[in-house]
Amino acid sequence: MVKVSIAIPFYNAEKYLATAIQSVINQSYYNWELLLIDDGSTDNSINIASSFLFDVRVKVISDHLNKGLVYRLNQSVGLSKGIYYARMDADDVMHTERIRKQIEYLDTHSTVDVAGTNIVSIDSKNNIHGIIKYPETIDSFETLFYRGCFAHPSIMGKLDWFKVNPYIEQYIRMEDFELWARTLNCSNFKNIQEPLLYYRDMDNFSFNKYYASNKGILLYILNGKFNVYQKIMFSARIVSKIISYFILFVLGMEKMLIKMRSNSSSGPELAVLTSDFNSAIY
Repeated sequence: MVKVSIAIPFYNAEKYLATAIQSVINQSYYNWELLLIDDGSTDNSINIASSFLFDVRVKVISDHLNKGLVYRLNQSVGLSKGIYYARMDADDVMHTERIRKQIEYLDTHSTVDVAGTNIVSIDSKNNIHGIIKYPETIDSFETLFYRGCFAHPSIMGKLDWFKVNPYIEQYIRMEDFELWARTLNCSNFKNIQEPLLYYRDMDNFSFNKYYASNKGILLYILNGKFNVYQKIMFSARIVSKIISYFILFVLGMEKMLIKMRSNSSSGPELAVLTSDFNSAIY
């Protein structure tokens, strides 16, 4: 039996897709299947994905249609055969120990439904900029809202949990936030306090995407079952973030937003992170 199904949905991801897949191939843990799910790519992504079919654990799924990330995430859950379900983005890189450590954690913490990890911020040239940390335990909406729940591409959890709790397509660019908020009171969420995913965010900032995500969260708050005080406080926080980020965007200083999220790495720590990154992709 397959222990974990790993899903990578992709759309026109030819620049980084091979590196992402190779980091799965290079995992120290072997009992997995990899679902490469195309969302109607028009570049060379399908050919890149297919070039890894020499490994029988790799499967490429394509209907040549563009249906969006949320549809593909739910599709990947439906196709998965593992006990656990894990995902990542097509431009990220797994630490070689990610799958092993998450499986060991979930095996020994049977009440945990979904486990994420801390992440390492990298740019388009694979330069490491620092570690982004997430709370170990997410037990309130305030923690989710103010500190974040998971780095979405870092998650692994019980496949049965994801089957019962699908993503909802109307929540575009905030599908993960809505899922965690909806299930928080009936689930056990944890983050492993190690950086086990290299997350390519330094050169991918888009104010339009950021605005769309936060606008969706704002509408979720305003339409949600929160008291008046909570709605005012949460909404004020979102609006202030949008305004601040817009000012930095206009000034061409948007990369500061990413740097502010991470703890910079230098010296021995940076050397270790770089060595681990090279082991993951070569």
